[in-house]
Amino acid sequence: MSVRIFEVVVLVWVLALAPEVRAQVLEEYSHLGLSENSSRAEARQEILDQAVAEASFKAMGQILGEDRLEKNRQLLEERIVPNSSRYVMLVRPGAMTSTPSGFQMPVQMQISRANLEALLLEQGLLYQIDGPPTLLPMLAVVDRVSGQSFHWWVQAEENSSSSLSQQLFRAYQSQLKAQLQGIGFLLLDPLAGRFAESTPAAFRALESPPTEDYIFMSRYHNSQLVLRGQIGVRAVRQRSETYRVDFRLAALHANNGRVVAEVVRSFESEPGNFPQVVTSSFADMARRANQDLVSQIHDSWRSGTFGANLVKLSFRGSLTPPQINDLKRSFLSEIRDLKTMRERMFEPGQISFESDTSLSAEQLAAVIRQQAFRGFHLDILEVAAQGIVLSVQPR
Repeated sequence: MSVRIFEVVVLVWVLALAPEVRAQVLEEYSHLGLSENSSRAEARQEILDQAVAEASFKAMGQILGEDRLEKNRQLLEERIVPNSSRYVMLVRPGAMTSTPSGFQMPVQMQISRANLEALLLEQGLLYQIDGPPTLLPMLAVVDRVSGQSFHWWVQAEENSSSSLSQQLFRAYQSQLKAQLQGIGFLLLDPLAGRFAESTPAAFRALESPPTEDYIFMSRYHNSQLVLRGQIGVRAVRQRSETYRVDFRLAALHANNGRVVAEVVRSFESEPGNFPQVVTSSFADMARRANQDLVSQIHDSWRSGTFGANLVKLSFRGSLTPPQINDLKRSFLSEIRDLKTMRERMFEPGQISFESDTSLSAEQLAAVIRQQAFRGFHLDILEVAAQGIVLSVQPR
């Protein structure tokens, strides 16, 4: 009876652990290391470091492909290999032997591919997508001259294919598609794809959805980014038969709602009859507005901010505009893991930045404590999950 009970217990234990064991697939790597170091202990450490680096790049090559591996080699050396303890599950050094030039030692390793992929994604060097990254345009086009508007996800009579607002949407989409292709991105076409028909009914009546609904729509249509905003057309009162086109655009990441690109631009048409003067010059206006937008998206993609943490940095103290710029430059130059700092809120005696970083708020605070920022004295007042509050005084 005791044997049967033992067998049952073992079986239950194995079944309980089975999903975890299957999920943690370990890959084997071998390395025969050579060192010319005369110190046995230092030679051993050098060979171990060689082995970890070599196995890491072999594993990353299988995940990323050789082209992306070589293109990002420096970033991988700086961000991934130093964190090898997160994905190297086992290091088994063999017997060290002397050679005419130093020492040699075989090393066996086991690497968790899942952990390595998670670290690559966390550092913005791996995106869990098949094919090119995609963007979903959710733009309103508002023609204030004719009193019409177009929102492709809204089922209404105003969404007429003959309306100027829908014509401008198509023209804008054509320009954006070409410019995104230049950086390897794909623009989804909600009209050709008849996205409005498959969009849940609850979203079809919202001309200006909240941010969480934009994020839902982006995920619903399997897009990494969503472009929200408005293109508005209005008459210029001071100039007869002249019209202004306003672009207010923001690209958001679907995973966390982070703004990765923003553009606010306005253009005026030549004098003439409406809508001919608007349609004749709109393509060039859209191209110019998109140049900065696409550039920001590309920079965010290359720098890894799509996979970074968003941390709010709030500085309490009286600073002049030049001092604010100096403080921002100092932070970006002194903290390598701080990718961007964008001004988000000005209050009496306080300015707040939205920053992209590979670190958590706690880790970033620890780095700040260790740094000396020329021209400023800083004290950390508060550290929370989403932000850091500091006091700042110019020196």
